[in-house]
Amino acid sequence: MDETQTAPAVQTNKPLANIVIDEVQRQTTDDAVRGIVAKNVEALIKQTVESALRSYGDIGKQIQKQVGAALEVGDLTIPSYSHMVSAVVQAKVEEHMDATINERLKIELDEILGIGAGEVKLSEIVQEMVTRLEGESDRFGSYVTCDVGETEYGSRWVRLDEGEDVKRHSCEVRALVRDDGKIGALFLDGVDMEKSARLGSWKDHHRTLFALYCRGGKLIVDEDSVVTAIGDF
Repeated sequence: MDETQTAPAVQTNKPLANIVIDEVQRQTTDDAVRGIVAKNVEALIKQTVESALRSYGDIGKQIQKQVGAALEVGDLTIPSYSHMVSAVVQAKVEEHMDATINERLKIELDEILGIGAGEVKLSEIVQEMVTRLEGESDRFGSYVTCDVGETEYGSRWVRLDEGEDVKRHSCEVRALVRDDGKIGALFLDGVDMEKSARLGSWKDHHRTLFALYCRGGKLIVDEDSVVTAIGDF
């Protein structure tokens, strides 16, 4: 054949549909999809984790929702696809979340533990609550809840809530104050502060109590001096 002649096209009897299917299968092998997932999910996971930390969002649900939407492939079914994506997502979450949480937590704890005195009066804590609510006109003339109950061991449960006449077990703050004034246990919004790390914005009285709890400071229970009224009467 002359070098100037064009080589004839390769002919195939395979139907076009089969050629397309073969190409889809080639491009959706485990290795190919894993590479695509790893590249695109990394940025998504980092953004999702940081967003969840800022907004107290449910990290797991947000990731599932965003990844599910991003990887919607219609009627195409790929064997082991879900399992593979889950493995990649989990690896990326662990890689980025640990570093992000540790950095954020260190900054916030350094700030919290560096504030306040070694002793704070209960009346001052309640005043922090009242001051925050005085800007809400509908609360003028109402009260916050402050309940102090003795235990048989000499310690006292202090229960606080920004609502009026809130039942003991429903109060947003529950602090067990020992006979030496130190806080032996602290629950904020029902969460045990001994077992949980808290990120994000804090109410002033939550921050003050948490700082006392972590630093071993004392809460002076001067309940006779506590004023729970909001606004002028």
